[in-house]
Amino acid sequence: MGTPETVADQLQDFFENKGCDGFIVTPTEIFINIGRGGLVDEDALLEALKDGRIGTALLDVFAVEPLPKDHPFWSMPQVFVSPHMSADLHGWRGHVVAKFIANLERWVTGKPLENVIDKTSRFS
Repeated sequence: MGTPETVADQLQDFFENKGCDGFIVTPTEIFINIGRGGLVDEDALLEALKDGRIGTALLDVFAVEPLPKDHPFWSMPQVFVSPHMSADLHGWRGHVVAKFIANLERWVTGKPLENVIDKTSRFS
C-alpha cells in the first residue's frame, strides 16, 4: 500500500481527477470511507466536494473523532456522516445471551436451531 505520505499523495491525485490505477473520478462518483480516518486527506476531499469533482461522500471515520461540530462536512447536503457505531446496540449483550439460551434449549430438545449459517452456500 505504501507509506502514509505516498498514500496521501495518491489520494490527492485521486481527488484532483488525475486518476488512480486508470480510474478517473467523475462528478457522479460516490466516495465511501469506512476504513480508517487518517487514510483520507479530508481537506482534499472537502475541496473535491465543494468543486463538484466528487458528487457524494459517505463517511464513517475521520482523522479527528468525533467529527467536530463545526466541521464543514456536517452542513454539506452531499455528505452523509454515519455515527461510527454500527455494532453498538444498547442491550446487545442481553440479546446475544437470550438467543444463545433459546438455541441451547432448542438443541437440547432436538428442535432445529435458529439463525444457522450454511457456510457452503455463503447464505444464512
